[in-house]
Amino acid sequence: MNKIEMLSKKLIFPPRKEKSENEALECSETVVIIGANGSGKSRLGRWIEEHQESSQVVHRISAQRNLDFSEYVSLTSIEKATNELLCRIQIKKDV
Repeated sequence: MNKIEMLSKKLIFPPRKEKSENEALECSETVVIIGANGSGKSRLGRWIEEHQESSQVVHRISAQRNLDFSEYVSLTSIEKATNELLCRIQIKKDV
């Protein structure tokens, strides 16, 4: 198989040189893709967005090498930030 296919919530990757069979990844939870520059992470992210079911939400985050926050910026918990992000996404969908 020379292409990536999406079947329900399963990604099938092309075979690697050192393996003779395809690899599959079940996507029932959050998936983080990490790889070297030019390895196809952005292309895969765009492909997933284009082929996702309408009920699924995909968030792509660009790479950050260093984040500096001003001393005047108040930090928040991951739970609060996630809830605020999801509320904003829902508002955009409703509009």
